[in-house]
Amino acid sequence: MASCWKSDVDGLMQSVKLNAGQAGQQLPDDATLRHQILERLIMDQIVLQMGQKMGVKISDDQLDQAIANIAKQNNMTLDQMRSRLAYEGINYNTYRNQIRKEMLISEVRNNEVRRRITVLPQEVEALAKQIGDQNDASTELNLSRILIPLPENPTSDEVAAAQEQANSIVEQARNGANFGKLAITYSADQQALKGGQMGWGRIQELPGIFAQALSTAKKGDIVGPIRSGVGFHILKVNDLRGGTQNISVTEVHARHILLKTVADHERRPGSG
Repeated sequence: MASCWKSDVDGLMQSVKLNAGQAGQQLPDDATLRHQILERLIMDQIVLQMGQKMGVKISDDQLDQAIANIAKQNNMTLDQMRSRLAYEGINYNTYRNQIRKEMLISEVRNNEVRRRITVLPQEVEALAKQIGDQNDASTELNLSRILIPLPENPTSDEVAAAQEQANSIVEQARNGANFGKLAITYSADQQALKGGQMGWGRIQELPGIFAQALSTAKKGDIVGPIRSGVGFHILKVNDLRGGTQNISVTEVHARHILLKTVADHERRPGSG
């Protein structure tokens, strides 16, 4: 079993270094990187076991579509991508299995986040009224994220420690530290080993707590920490396109508006 873990760690370490080199991404030292990779593999295994119990499955059609999208994002045909993988010594079936695993993990995590979040109706109405008349919905953001996690029912000490760490990371990032390197070193997010890269997305597709925090953001801004049900999020705006230079929240979907944790609600005066 130990040799299996070592093989997995070595393989993922090689992959992370290869991807980082291609992207010009700085990496922490090998000891820090190895520790983060081992934590990631352990967490992935736990999440996959949860997914098995929940009956989460990714169909072949979903997998094929995801891989086709990855090829398209890299300006390659599927055949070109398969050739590229072979050139880098990566078996295509192994690659498919890895993508399927990542999709399963993402689905389980999304289900867990949804379970731990409640939307307060009065806040939905207030925010809808506040932002309903703002600018067009065409703005897209390219974001990176760092997640400092919290357990499901954190103590006040756990919250304080996580917030202190998140504040320290924000300060480092705003003082010029490489955000991708910080993500690889500290983040518990699924994209941590990719430097926290979330890629492009439309403003209205983001959770309301992110959309609000990003409403006046500009390229290069560090936003956060933002508290959610799973921890403290730190966002970097890598780039903007479409719409105005500043982001406006323009399209309101009830499931995305003002996502609040039950814990946040209970902390309010008079709510318990």
